[in-house]
Parts: sequence; C-alpha cells; structure tokens
Amino acid sequence: MGSRRAMPFALALGLAVTSAGMSATASAVPVTSSIATQNENLSLDAAGAIGLVESAEINERLLALASNNDRVSTEIIGESVEGRDLLLVTVTDPAADDDLPVVLFTANLHGDEWEGSDAALQLIEDLATSTDEAEVAWLESTRVSFVVTANPDGRFNNTRENAAGIDLNRDFMTASQPETQALRDVVIEQQPLALVDLHGYVNGTLVEPTTPHTAKTPNSIY
Repeated sequence: MGSRRAMPFALALGLAVTSAGMSATASAVPVTSSIATQNENLSLDAAGAIGLVESAEINERLLALASNNDRVSTEIIGESVEGRDLLLVTVTDPAADDDLPVVLFTANLHGDEWEGSDAALQLIEDLATSTDEAEVAWLESTRVSFVVTANPDGRFNNTRENAAGIDLNRDFMTASQPETQALRDVVIEQQPLALVDLHGYVNGTLVEPTTPHTAKTPNSIY
C-alpha cells in the first residue's frame, strides 16, 4: 500500500468522523449511461428554487466531468426511496494503485442542509483539474471518494428526512433505509482512512462531536 500522506486541506462546513462495522451487501454498479431523471420536475426542485445546484443537475455534472477527465470515475451505489440514483465519485491519479488509502466525503445526509453538497461538488471539480503540487501529490497517494448527495429526495423536497420520513443520520444502527444501506456498504468496501460528513449552517458553528453547546436548536445538525 502506498504511503499515507496527510491531506493538504479539508473542506467542510461541518464534519463528523464515523465508522461502520456491519456486514457487507451488494457491490456498487458501474455507471454505463446517463442518470435517469425519474421524478425530476425541475420546476419543483427545492434546491434549484433558492439558487443552488438542482438535484438532477448534480449527477449530470458529475457524469459529464467523469466522461472528460481521467482522474474522475463514477459508480451507482443504490437508489433513494423515490428512485433517484445514489452516485459515488472517486478522484485519484489515473496511474495510482487500486489499494491506496481512501478519504471519503459524504454530504447532504439531511436533505435541507444544502451547503455540503455544493462544497463537495466544488471540491471534486477543483481536484479534477488542479495543477497545484500539493493537491496532485495527494491524488497520487490517495483515493478521494464522494457521495455528493446522500439524501437526494430530501434535497429535492426540502426536508431534513428522506422520503420515508426517516432522519438518515439516526439510521446507521438499523440501516432500515436504502440510502443508509448504500453508505454503509461503501464504508465497509472502502475502509476509509478518514470520513468527512458535510452538513450545513446552523445557529452557530458546530463541529461534531467536539463543539460544546448547552441546548439543541431547531436547526441543530443532531
């Protein structure tokens, strides 16, 4: 295995380092065609309505980037409750070994915490084309993976929960939802060296699990 160099940077609006220890299930399915846009009436997309990247546009941009950049690859790792594809994106040097350590970014677990997805998308697009020496060296020694929106139904509908009404950030013990099952399987398969979970703005800045605070607010990331 290649040497494990420290990340030159970490982009996070809120982060939580987590682990998983459950049994693996089905492996990821390579993307071979355009992402389906089932249930995607873009005029009703809550994220797009406030000027952020629309739910369907996230996957479309990532697939277009992967088709034109040999640093970027994509896999469909599952579907949301409403049938939207869950996409895993990996950025690394195309000549790098397959067994390099992995840093995994996940975002938008809470559907109405938009900022993590947009930050992750920016980071992917930057790494895909970067000529910065530190970033290039990082990609030569690390596989950087992303689930840009872990709750696409919540993003589309402007809800904290998924389409089944479940807070996915509370579902990892039981993994009752297809979204958390897909994330669990990715963690088990990739065994990431670090996992950065991007959330969004709250009343004050919370960096889990270390930020002290005495009361939960309605916008807390708990």
